[in-house]
Amino acid sequence: MAKKKEFTDDPMMHKLHEIRSEIHQRIKDLNPKEKVAWIHKEAEGFLKSQGYKLTPARKGYRIAAKSIKG
Repeated sequence: MAKKKEFTDDPMMHKLHEIRSEIHQRIKDLNPKEKVAWIHKEAEGFLKSQGYKLTPARKGYRIAAKSIKG
């Protein structure tokens, strides 16, 4: 079996591990519904910062659409 490549010297991988650890610390004590709500809130904030908005589609679904400013 091939050994997994280690990325110990890769700064990008180090940063990704830091971010993942921070997220884990924030949500580790939340119940599953709270985790989903937190993830949705974070995703919506990110989409908004990128110029998108979530538009209701059908029950339980939303579509990310680029906001048109005019």
